Amino acid sequence: MKKILTLGLACLTSIFAYGQVTVTYQVDATDFLAAGATLANNGMRIGGDFAANGGVSAIDTMVDWSPTDTASGMAALGNDLFSISVTYPASSIGATQYFKYVNGAWGDNEGTAATTTIATDACGVDDGAGNINRTLVIPSSDTTLRYCWDACYQCDGSDPGISDITITLQVDVTDYIAAGNSIAANGLRVGGDFAAQGASNANGAMVDWSPTDTASGMADLGSDVWSLTIIFPPTAVGSTQYFKYVNGNWGTNEGTAATSTIATGGCGVDDGAGNINRTLVIAGDTALKFCWDACLQCDGSSPNVVGLDESAFSSLSMYPNPANGPVSIDFASRKDGKATVRIVNLLGQTVNSFSKEINAGENHIVWNLDAANGSLVNNGAFLVEITVNGERTMQRIAVSH
Repeated sequence: MKKILTLGLACLTSIFAYGQVTVTYQVDATDFLAAGATLANNGMRIGGDFAANGGVSAIDTMVDWSPTDTASGMAALGNDLFSISVTYPASSIGATQYFKYVNGAWGDNEGTAATTTIATDACGVDDGAGNINRTLVIPSSDTTLRYCWDACYQCDGSDPGISDITITLQVDVTDYIAAGNSIAANGLRVGGDFAAQGASNANGAMVDWSPTDTASGMADLGSDVWSLTIIFPPTAVGSTQYFKYVNGNWGTNEGTAATSTIATGGCGVDDGAGNINRTLVIAGDTALKFCWDACLQCDGSSPNVVGLDESAFSSLSMYPNPANGPVSIDFASRKDGKATVRIVNLLGQTVNSFSKEINAGENHIVWNLDAANGSLVNNGAFLVEITVNGERTMQRIAVSH
């Protein structure tokens, strides 16, 4: 009886761990609106046979082919980007989801002719009545897909699979030290509601408002500049990240009064208890360098940084591309460490991932076009993501055996 109970609990654990999958559908209406279209009063919607697949949005259970239903509304993320997350039961994994984006209601939607881009680029099918619907095989892991309106790719031509967002936060404590302050033995840290956004970094998952946690430590780059690269999941796009820099631990941190520069400078808000926190809307990969307790760099320039000096690696190249055999991945690393290669398909699914110890200087890694199960990947386009010592970049590669 004890064995049966143990097996039953194990099965229940498995069901709860793998009982559902969430797909986030996004549409970029930039080109659509630039061509003269007007956004409907009820905004962007989505229509499809979601109920047939057990789809549920954050609002309610979805209804088949009913874009005006409350549960079919998409959230505006800004910059003409709209998003909706749909959760499916495990029983729907592997099923085909038919859908399309709709501006307000039927009559102003994608796929109205066989010549539509989602038909000619093969991410849609004709329903037999001249209407083209997008298709998606519901994946086994959470996935985010972003499409340009009526297209099979993003508006910049890149693949629709959205990878994690990488944000590098830096703080320059030159002026802070010049004012007579000393750096704590455990160095500069960062505190914020990072766990709420699903954030992580090279040291692991981040913890909310815990600057002394291992994952909250910043790297000393020299010249009184400290840095931390943070990885956010695609679902965090559009969310507001609250944070502040901390010297060692709470008590020696930025934003301790309403007169704090990060309040008067407009990059921070009062939490209601007199503490000022910086704010950042998560939108995409970026790097920001701030002067301690200020909204700009110490020289008064914009905090947006291009070409960070601390870049973990450079001179990345992948060849041949297109590839019909082993792919060489070459790059230069600033220091010894580990490189992780992740191969992602057009659905944003990881098909293979492997790591290799690297040395400072030139490095060479080979991908043999193999999937995690040892078989060769199918022909098509893939994203090859390289992470070196916590910093990542990605390149597209075409495979044609």
